[in-house]
Amino acid sequence: PDAAAEEKIQGETKASVRCLPLEQPDQPGRCLISGRETKTLALFAQAY
Repeated sequence: PDAAAEEKIQGETKASVRCLPLEQPDQPGRCLISGRETKTLALFAQAY
């Protein structure tokens, strides 16, 4: 994931990347933070 977007998510939610699935989507998507097109799906969660 984009480092700046990852830092923003972590700063606002205390969540960090937990998984980059081996099977990625066939179609590109959009980053929820930057709005840029991406082909990487990243799963975020908080550690307790």
